[in-house]
Amino acid sequence: MTKNLLLKPIPALALLLFCAAVPANAASTLTAGLAPVKLDEDAENATSVGSQISVFNSTLRYASDSDTNDTLSVDTTAPGTVQDYRFFSSNGSTAINGTNDIISDATGWNDTKGYNVLIWDGTDPGATFSSTPDMTITNGGRGLITGTIDISGLSSGSIYWVYGNNNASTTRGLNNITMSGTGTDLVETGYNKVGSSPSGMFISSIDFTNEGDYDTISYTTDSYTFFSGVVVTGTAVPEPSTAILGALGALLLLRRRRD
Repeated sequence: MTKNLLLKPIPALALLLFCAAVPANAASTLTAGLAPVKLDEDAENATSVGSQISVFNSTLRYASDSDTNDTLSVDTTAPGTVQDYRFFSSNGSTAINGTNDIISDATGWNDTKGYNVLIWDGTDPGATFSSTPDMTITNGGRGLITGTIDISGLSSGSIYWVYGNNNASTTRGLNNITMSGTGTDLVETGYNKVGSSPSGMFISSIDFTNEGDYDTISYTTDSYTFFSGVVVTGTAVPEPSTAILGALGALLLLRRRRD
């Protein structure tokens, strides 16, 4: 009897461990996510409320600005768990960032602009973003900005960019977003451009799924785009040991039900 109990689970165990180790036969994807949402109407106005963003408790929230009078629609919550974030001050220096270090420094800064960005990361902003922010950026930068996000440890997620435009004669935004790895490059471009007048700061995103064949998502903005930062939300790839333990747990549960 003891011998049978030990031998019977072996085929099921092998099958479960194989399923845990081999990814499903699905294609990785890169698609347009959140269309641009205005965070601050008066991006170059030093007296404006500014862009209000929270990554407190690993949740991305932001307050949208519906008109030129800084009428805010607060407590918009984005789906997914925040995996990392990085916000920049003048000429590209990092003002505040997360600890997972999957977002690279950004390059290509031209000059400093006086837009305001308020960030909560260790403090609860409250339902109306009324608490004191952990960081206030009063001098951001702009340029033809490039950067990279490491997605090798994520099975799916979204990349959010905070960026804007002034009263120039052209639209600006993320120009090239490329997902790279062993698979064929996936590219999204042009969907998140923002208008030229009036000036404003916006947030938009790209969504991705990663079946293990992609390592990075890189981005480039148009020239002289206001650029504030990046937030990554998503689901981490489970460690192999976690998958194996899950398979063993399922096996033991099945064994008990049979007994």
